[in-house]
Amino acid sequence: MLSTPPATRTACHRSQKRVSGLGVCLMPLLLCVIASLMIGSKAIPFNDVWFSLLGQLTNADSTIILNARLPRTLVGIALGGTGALIQALTRNPLADPGVLGINAGASFAVVLSIMFFGATSIESYMNWAFIGAAITTLLAYLIGTLDIRTLASLSATALGTPMVLTQTIAVIAITLLCGAATATVGPIGFVGLMVPHIARWWVGPDQRWILPYSMLMAPVLLLCADIIGRLLVPGELRVSIVTALIGAPVLIWLVRRKKTLGGL
Repeated sequence: MLSTPPATRTACHRSQKRVSGLGVCLMPLLLCVIASLMIGSKAIPFNDVWFSLLGQLTNADSTIILNARLPRTLVGIALGGTGALIQALTRNPLADPGVLGINAGASFAVVLSIMFFGATSIESYMNWAFIGAAITTLLAYLIGTLDIRTLASLSATALGTPMVLTQTIAVIAITLLCGAATATVGPIGFVGLMVPHIARWWVGPDQRWILPYSMLMAPVLLLCADIIGRLLVPGELRVSIVTALIGAPVLIWLVRRKKTLGGL
């Protein structure tokens, strides 16, 4: 009876570890989502949270849940996905929407829309944020990858990858995710920088796994920072301040650990 080759067994074990890891990530995410919806300057009972999510409760608490607390989870997913995509696209392990100025570009466009075009609705904020994020993303990509684009086109064309199509889809995804996140809760830095590194340590350099892991891990980090900000300061401390306090030391550590910055 033929035995399974060691390389095949190793690949199967790695794949099983990655799949099981997704389930492991879902458990703390679920707990963080529940805690985030209930805990804050105003504590909300679980029953009110549940009926608000089902659309069966319309009061001040449901407004807080649906318009203020729930979007943080979606923003975390967007920032995790954006960070992973930007690092893969630019081949820069220190890239994220905040470091490259994409968040700032989206915010600047929203401010301009309010000052000069009278924007007042969330829809108009979204549209202008998309424009600002798109312009900044393109500039950051063109400047940051100018020296390696020819080489990237690293071998990818030889492997049968449609490089232009892949880059175009990535830029569109980054623009939509980052623009929506910024228009919803404002600029939040460092989340998209830290989480893809954590995912890469767990699953290796395979982008097919880094992306889903980043999208599950980022909301956990963001929601934990958000809960800490709500409990530390009366009236709630902005989540961007908490993530900056966590992210700045991590950024310094990543810069100093050159070995960590390889493996993209």
